[in-house]
Amino acid sequence: MRWVLIGLAIALVLGIGWVAGGRRLTTLIDRMRTVRITSLPVTPLVYRDHSLYIGQHPVGLWVDLTMRRDSLNRLVVSNGGKEFTLGPAKDGGELAAEPGDEVSFTIDHSLVSWPTPLEMNFMTGASPSWKRYLYYQLAWKKQAGARMEIVWRYEQWFYSVHGWSGLGGMSSLQPTGLLRFEIRN
Repeated sequence: MRWVLIGLAIALVLGIGWVAGGRRLTTLIDRMRTVRITSLPVTPLVYRDHSLYIGQHPVGLWVDLTMRRDSLNRLVVSNGGKEFTLGPAKDGGELAAEPGDEVSFTIDHSLVSWPTPLEMNFMTGASPSWKRYLYYQLAWKKQAGARMEIVWRYEQWFYSVHGWSGLGGMSSLQPTGLLRFEIRN
C-alpha cells in the first residue's frame, strides 16, 4: 500500500510538472529535433501588406525586418545592417527567384506536444487539449553562395473531436511568430 501511494504521488508531481512546464520542455526538445511534415511549393511568392505569402501560406515579417525595392526593382530584405536580394518584383508584389537561385519552403512540427487541461474558451466552448509548435522555414541560396534563412514558429492545437488544427496560427507574440532571420555570405 505504501508503494502505491508513493507511485501515485510521483505520478501526480510529474503530471503537474508536465502541465506547468510542457511548453518549455517542448521548446528545448525542438532545438535538437523536429519532425518534417512537408516541403511545399514556393510559388507564388508574394509580398503584400508587410506579410510574405509563400504559396497560400501567409507569414508575418513585422519584427525588425524591412523590405524595399532596389534600383533594378528587386525586393531586398534587411535586418541588423545585413541585406539579401530576393529577386525581381512584379506588379501586385509577386516575386521571382533569379536564375540559379535555390528556394525551399518546409514545415516541421514539434516532436513532443504539451497538455492544456486548464485552457478554456468561453466563446465557442471548444478548447484544445494539446498543443505543439509548427516551424515554417524559407531557405534561399543565391548562385554566388549567399544564403538566407527565415524561420517562423506557430502553435498548432489538438481538439478531441477534429484532431490537429490546420497549419498553425499566431496565438500571441511571445511563443509564436518570426523566430529567426539569418543571412550568410
